[in-house]
Amino acid sequence: MKRQKNKFLYCLPLLFLFLFVIYGCEKKIPPKKAAEETKPVTLKPVDTKPVGINLKNTKLAVIPEDYDKWLLITFSIDGKQVSYGAEKNGKKFVVVGNEPGNAYQGISFMVKSPDGRRFAFGGEKQGKKRLVVDNKELGGLSHEEVAPAAFSPDSRFVACEVGGLKEKKWFVVVSDGEKEVYRSQVYPDTFRSPVFSPDGRLLVFELGDDKMKTKDSKRTVFFLDVPTGKIIKERLYTDYQTGTFSFSSDSSRVIYDVQKGGKTFLVLHDFTLNVERRVELSYASVGQFVLSPDGKKIIYIANKEGKQYLVVSPWESPAKGKEYGPYEGIVSPVFSPGSKTAVYHAMKDGKWRIVVGDKEGPANYTGVRDAPVFSPDGAKIAWPAMKGGHQDRRMQDGKWFVVVSPVGKPAEVKESAAYDMVVTPVFSPDGKYIAYRARTGTMEKAKRFIVIADSKTGKAIKEGPVSDEIWPPVWSADSKSAAYGARIGKELWWKVEAVE
Repeated sequence: MKRQKNKFLYCLPLLFLFLFVIYGCEKKIPPKKAAEETKPVTLKPVDTKPVGINLKNTKLAVIPEDYDKWLLITFSIDGKQVSYGAEKNGKKFVVVGNEPGNAYQGISFMVKSPDGRRFAFGGEKQGKKRLVVDNKELGGLSHEEVAPAAFSPDSRFVACEVGGLKEKKWFVVVSDGEKEVYRSQVYPDTFRSPVFSPDGRLLVFELGDDKMKTKDSKRTVFFLDVPTGKIIKERLYTDYQTGTFSFSSDSSRVIYDVQKGGKTFLVLHDFTLNVERRVELSYASVGQFVLSPDGKKIIYIANKEGKQYLVVSPWESPAKGKEYGPYEGIVSPVFSPGSKTAVYHAMKDGKWRIVVGDKEGPANYTGVRDAPVFSPDGAKIAWPAMKGGHQDRRMQDGKWFVVVSPVGKPAEVKESAAYDMVVTPVFSPDGKYIAYRARTGTMEKAKRFIVIADSKTGKAIKEGPVSDEIWPPVWSADSKSAAYGARIGKELWWKVEAVE
């Protein structure tokens, strides 16, 4: 008996040590975070296989003579389908090809998917609106308001805000066109249209208190993993105003700005590492935040002492950026495809010029429109610019040109012939040509056509036939042809122009 007692006493210290380790370690374990904060999002790239484009002149549809109105004509990017909104005897509907859909008392909006093959609109019946996708009504969505919808970049999903100003009940719904993928909780108000990430997997939206509430106003930013229908991140802000969201091209990082009490903060989130930061910026006001394609740099426009500066900063320290300026105005800042250089339009002494990094192009222009576009290899840029006329951008009554230059030498510009209007140029896949829409004459007596030009000299190689309306051109994979939608009278055509 004495030996057994001694054996027990011998084991007792080991038992205390074991219990100390177990319970001591347990107290040191931090509380588990919410499920949406623990798992980084697995992001899958969008399928970027080239689209097979229709390379034959094709009459896709004819608008019937008994239609009272038509609007929002849209061609698919492959040139195989056309759709539009129409009105007949007070009833409104959407037509695909030559097939009309169901009739409604009104259509509040109509949007097309990026590939042009799908559409969504707000259809009104008996004073209530519902979301209609591809001419199919989504069930349970008959409300006072259905806000303009947004398609994901891959055209798979559509998201919109549903509710009412009188009801003060708003929610966000996501659908694949056949069924709901997600429906949020109901909030008194909505603050922005839903925004998809470039890969279409994430959706960011914002809901909260009544906008008229001036004190202790709460709003929540949500990040939804669309395929699973699960919220993976949410942030509550009290008495803050939120700005725009900008994703990296692979959707792994996002930035957005929030303001409170005259101060601006930039929120940066890395989904791969699941790390978030909030950094205060020192400028009086800032805007137009853009995250570089590789997610390593940030550009934004800052106002200081009545002047504007473009600020370029690293992801790690956005408050310590390099300033470029001052200018009287800055618009359309973008990054080059390789994320190396910031490119933007800037005005000084009443004249606009292109700026690439710290290099300025000639100050020859009274107006600009659209962000600069890059050739596929990133070596050239092109943009529309105006000479003469009023400096008020809304007037646009001077002569317009398409301007091209090497990215590294923005002062070496080449200009197209002068037109009464030109619209964003599109580079061919091999970068040798650009195609753009042009107009001569007034809006009442306009002649509209496609121009194909040499991307080095800016000189036109050919001009297409005149149409009543034309749509953005797309290039064939071999760069030998540019194709586009056109309306000639009430005939809706897909036209093809060979380079030579």
